[in-house]
Amino acid sequence: MITHGPEKLAVAVSSTLACGNLACLRARALRIKRGMHGSVRRLFKALLWTFGGLAILFGVAQIIPYGRTHDNPPTIQEPSWDSPRTRELAVRACFDCHSNQSRWPWYSNLAPFSWGLMFDVDTARTVLNFSE
Repeated sequence: MITHGPEKLAVAVSSTLACGNLACLRARALRIKRGMHGSVRRLFKALLWTFGGLAILFGVAQIIPYGRTHDNPPTIQEPSWDSPRTRELAVRACFDCHSNQSRWPWYSNLAPFSWGLMFDVDTARTVLNFSE
C-alpha cells in the first residue's frame, strides 16, 4: 500500500468511490492536506528557530575582540631583492600575510572571520616575515 504523496490520495479516492461514500472521501482528503501542512509548518518553525539561534550566536561573537585590532608593527628592514620585479611580485602575492604591511579586507572586522584571518596572519608572520 502506498503511504505518501498523490498516490495516497488516489488510493483513498479509489477505495472511497468503491464504497460510494463521498463524505469519507472529503474527510480523508482533508486529513492528508492537514498532515502535509503540519509537517511543512513544523519544518518552517525548525528552520526559523535554527536561523534565529545562529543570528544570536553571530551577534554574541562580535563581542569577542580577538582579530579586530589590525595593528601593523613598524617595518624594521626589508630583504635585499635581486630585482624590482621580484619585490613587486612578493608585495602582490605575499606581503598581506608575511609582512607588517598587511591590507585587511572588509570581512576581517566580523567574527568569526576575523579570528581565522588574525590566526593565519600571526602564524604566517612567525614563519616568514619580510619586514623583520
